Amino acid sequence: MSGGQYGGFYPAKCYTYLRTFSAPADWGRVEFEGVMRQAVVYLNDHFIAGNPYGYTGFDVCLDPYLNYGQENTLKVPAVNDECSSRWYPGSGIYRDVWLLRGGKTWFVPGKRRITTVSLEESYAVLRLEGKIAHSQP
Repeated sequence: MSGGQYGGFYPAKCYTYLRTFSAPADWGRVEFEGVMRQAVVYLNDHFIAGNPYGYTGFDVCLDPYLNYGQENTLKVPAVNDECSSRWYPGSGIYRDVWLLRGGKTWFVPGKRRITTVSLEESYAVLRLEGKIAHSQP
C-alpha cells in the first residue's frame, strides 16, 4: 500500500541500502544528511547506531568495526511507516551520505559555533566553540 498523501505515494515499508567499499587508514566516520526514517546502521554485520527521526542528519563513528585496507559492507535499513510524515514526500536515504576522512579526532556535528571577535583589514580574530570527539585506535 502506498503512503498516499502522507508519504508522497511511496510504499510504507523497509528499504535497505548496501554499500561495499575499501577503507583507507584515515577514514573512520560516515555522515547521513537525511534518512526517512527509523534508520539503523550496520558495518560488517555489527550494529553501529540508529536514528529514529527522518528529518535530522546524523554522524556515525565506524572505527570499532572498520577493516582498514579491506572490503567493508555498510548496511542501512530505513523503515518508513504509513502516515509517518506530513511533509516529506519519500522514503529511504534522501540526502547525501559522506564517508569522512581526517583522523581520529573531530568536531561533533551540530555542536560547534564560530564567532568573529574582531575584524581588521589584514586579519580576523575568531572564537571557536565546540564539542570534540576522539576514537581510540
